[in-house]
Amino acid sequence: MRVQIPPSAQFDIHTNDVYRFNMRKGGITTLHRRLNITLPEETVRLIDRATEKGDRSRLIDQAIRSYIGHQGKMNLRKRLIEGYRREAGRDLKIAEDWFAIDEEVWQN
Repeated sequence: MRVQIPPSAQFDIHTNDVYRFNMRKGGITTLHRRLNITLPEETVRLIDRATEKGDRSRLIDQAIRSYIGHQGKMNLRKRLIEGYRREAGRDLKIAEDWFAIDEEVWQN
């Protein structure tokens, strides 16, 4: 048996504002937003073992911030290494050009 929903009842009552709320944290008001995510059961068990009841959101927030920070550092490191390698010839030339002057200064 299929239930028919009248057209007047077919509207979305879940707006962004319903899921946004302010929390005071150390005197700072932060905006929070409720999300519906799906995680593997094993991941949920790990979260439950690592945190107290009611602190899942805080753990996920900290994990994401840590991951994004780590990824940002790794991307910067990668770009710096690429730049060093790309400019190695130029840098070596500059060092060679100034080597004689440096030697002269250090001998005096």
